[in-house]
Order: sequence, then structure tokens, then C-alpha cells
Amino acid sequence: MAYTFGGAVGSRCSVTSLISLGATATAGVVTGWYYPTTLTATRRYWGAGTIFGARVAATTSEIELWTDNATTDGLWTTSGAGIATGNWYFLAVIWANNNTGPATSWRVYLGTPDTAPALVTLTTTTSPVGNFTGSATYVQGNTSASNVSFQGEITDTCLIATSTFNATTSPLGIAASTTITAAEEANILNRYILPLWAGDPARAANHLPQAPNTFDFMYWPATLTANVQRRGSGITALTWIAPTLTSAVYSAGGSPRPQRSVMASHPFVPH
Repeated sequence: MAYTFGGAVGSRCSVTSLISLGATATAGVVTGWYYPTTLTATRRYWGAGTIFGARVAATTSEIELWTDNATTDGLWTTSGAGIATGNWYFLAVIWANNNTGPATSWRVYLGTPDTAPALVTLTTTTSPVGNFTGSATYVQGNTSASNVSFQGEITDTCLIATSTFNATTSPLGIAASTTITAAEEANILNRYILPLWAGDPARAANHLPQAPNTFDFMYWPATLTANVQRRGSGITALTWIAPTLTSAVYSAGGSPRPQRSVMASHPFVPH
């Protein structure tokens, strides 16, 4: 199943996170399958608050990432993403923010049913100035009631966010919020991004920490319900919560599944 967005003002699917997304000393990864039927600059793949998140770039085949800052909002743009209408894409975005600097580390991975998620080149368009502003309102397909939504289908999305930083016990394994090392990025790719691309959220959830940490894990499965699976701070087992749908339609569509032949070369996904 999928959420269908028709490019209407205010159309969105939202839920309240346990983490203030995009705030200082936070990190996260957002993944999902996206099927754009129309690509229009500034329309959101996902967001938190009015600014933070991923949206269609001015060159609509690319992706823009924004941070919400006190003086100047940060902007980063991909190159070579090659997104086109009428195709399914698996998008994964990793971030870590800290007011010192201020500093933001982004990573963008893009895959298809026929290709595993691969790192996309990202360039700083505008450096952030001033402290970061976060929001606990996580939104698919838009940011707020006043904006025009994504146009197409969105499904099988996942949010993993944290304000706990430790190389071994935090859910993302990031030691410091000022940077993401190559080893930490590889762990996130193997623990979470590749299994979620392969349609195995349970495998991803198995990597969540058992010890108390401040984190949130939410997964929108392609099932017969529009509910969201959650595990997080103080929630030791997966539970179900209901998102808020505004104009977005829960439809019979659904994401594709990569073929076993595509997954065969990746030891961290089921095949």
C-alpha cells in the first residue's frame, strides 16, 4: 500500500517524533520509496517543521536538503541523482547536526528496484549560520498546511532519529554530532539502509539498542493499515500508532521489491 499525494495545498501525512528533528546534537536517517508523477521544484519528499528536510531541487532531477538556522538556513544540492517521473526510487538521507560551527553532516543514498542504494554527490549551496531549529513534527510529502505537496506515491518509509551519541550503544553508532565518519556511515548503510531497501524492516529493527537511549524508530509498512510501527525511548517492543492524514490518500499502490539477483551481492540483506 502507499500514500498518494496529488500536489494539493496542505496534503501531508504526519506524526509526532520523540526527537526534535534537525535540532542541535541530533542525528537520524530517513528512508522510503518515492514514485513521482510530477516533479516540481520545492515540493517535499519529507520534512520536519517548515524548513528542515528533503525536497525537489530547482533542477528537478536533483534533491535539495535544508536545515533551519537562526540567521541563514543551510542548503545542499545533489548532482547526478537523475530522478525522473514514472519510476520508483529508494531515497535514504542521513544527517547529524551541532550548533558548534554550526556543523551539519549529510549523506544521500539513492536506489531503484534494479540497483542497490549508492552514495550521491552532494554540494554545499548555502552554508548554515546560527543555531539549528528542530521540530518533532515529521511529515511525509510536505512540511505544513500552507505548502503544496509532493505529487505521486510514497511508501515504506522509515525514520530513525536520536540525541544519543556513542560509537557502540547509540542506534546509529555515531560517536559525535559534529561529524559522520566513513565507518559510521558504512554501519548505517549495512544495518539499516540496505535491509530497508530490501523490504526487511525487522532486520533493521534488530540493530536497535536494548539499553536506554533517547531515540525514535518509526516504520510505515506497506500493509492493509495506514498505521505506523514504533519503537523508541521507553518503548521496548514495537507498537502501533496512527499518523495524521491530511488530503493524502491511502491507496492500493505499493513499492516494488528488489529481485533476489540484485540483492545477491549484498551480505547485509536477505536473499
